[in-house]
Amino acid sequence: MHTREFVRRVSDETHLSERLISEMLSASLKVIRESLKSGQQVRFPGFGVFYTRQQPKGKLKSIRTGKMIDVAARRVAAFRVGAKLKKAVLKK
Repeated sequence: MHTREFVRRVSDETHLSERLISEMLSASLKVIRESLKSGQQVRFPGFGVFYTRQQPKGKLKSIRTGKMIDVAARRVAAFRVGAKLKKAVLKK
């Protein structure tokens, strides 16, 4: 599902305008992004947790040259699925 369809479906569920939903989604994602940037977690009980973790340095094989290249250690965004979401996805 793409953003436009997501916004449309939330608008249908809430009876709010698509423009308002789009602005709320943009603001929500901005807050999540800024929180992760500052090292904070963002928790949605039952849904999951957005957090950052340290990825160690390592080596990868270059697709173009086939040679091994060094990759620096870095902080990456991650998501851990909550119990209610996990159960909902398992049910069909």
